[in-house]
Amino acid sequence: MAWIEVQITPRTGFSSPLAGSTLFGQWCACRAARAPGRLVELLQGYTANRPFAVVGDPRPLGFVPRPTVPMYLFKGVSGISSKEAKSRRWMPLDKANKLALENWLEHCRTDHDLLPAGQPAAAWQREQAHAMRDSRIRAVEGSGEHVHHETWFHAGVNLVLDVILDDDRLAQDEFLQVLEEIGWRGYGAGASRGAGKFEIGSVARRTWRPAAPDESLLTLGHCTPLRVDRHRMLNSFYRATVHHGRHGALQEPGVPGAAGVVKAPVLMASPGALFVPPPRYPLPFYGHGLGGDGSLSLRDPRTIHQGYAPALPVKFARQAQSVTEREAADD
Repeated sequence: MAWIEVQITPRTGFSSPLAGSTLFGQWCACRAARAPGRLVELLQGYTANRPFAVVGDPRPLGFVPRPTVPMYLFKGVSGISSKEAKSRRWMPLDKANKLALENWLEHCRTDHDLLPAGQPAAAWQREQAHAMRDSRIRAVEGSGEHVHHETWFHAGVNLVLDVILDDDRLAQDEFLQVLEEIGWRGYGAGASRGAGKFEIGSVARRTWRPAAPDESLLTLGHCTPLRVDRHRMLNSFYRATVHHGRHGALQEPGVPGAAGVVKAPVLMASPGALFVPPPRYPLPFYGHGLGGDGSLSLRDPRTIHQGYAPALPVKFARQAQSVTEREAADD
């Protein structure tokens, strides 16, 4: 499998949060519109740990999110307050591969640190509210306005998408061609009014390696945790979130109301989760695919959801090993 880093440049605001799992779903919708048979071919084995592609959430180039772990697991940094320590949420990638997790806080950076030198204090991404007129709301509430939120990214921060490709089944050029079309047409909600547009920049391949027995996996996107033993769960940390998916523009005539549009909610772990993988875990991603059995959609029982996320091995001092882990180490 190949791990590529795709730089993207936002050109407008985003009405939908820019998430890898949603972007993967839109990629599938685009591929189905052009070549439905090709998508069916690619999805073979998707929920059986054989995804043809795994798309991570965008992150600042050269940084990865600090893991969602209690602050007491990090060594303290003298001269800074606890508030500033919590705001240090981005770790330089080149140091993340070398340092033990307990030493990360000293090297982590805040959102403001990501901006180019000389820039005024600001966030690298911000949310902006707009008042919009809607005749349907006026008829119900007596007012023609509602609030619409958009996320804008700072022009001085380069964003990158981590993408895992099974290059035996999907060529890099084919993936990028569809991704470029999404950027041109617009991503997520509001694309018809000009939101969600981006351009693709340089693409770099990076090497990856399986996690060592004493390492954990840092996720770079939303994912669904694996069912593991109690020891691994006690040494794993994540923030849960509920994803409410929609079919978007792919609606079949004759499907009544919202039942054909809204998918079943999915409980996921947010990016920056830290998981202890099963023994001898050989993959560059973590999680498992969802759906394909009618559990996610009334509209189309074949609907799937990306429950995988690119995962980076990190050095993390765990509690005592489980019996299974000790047996695996002795083999």
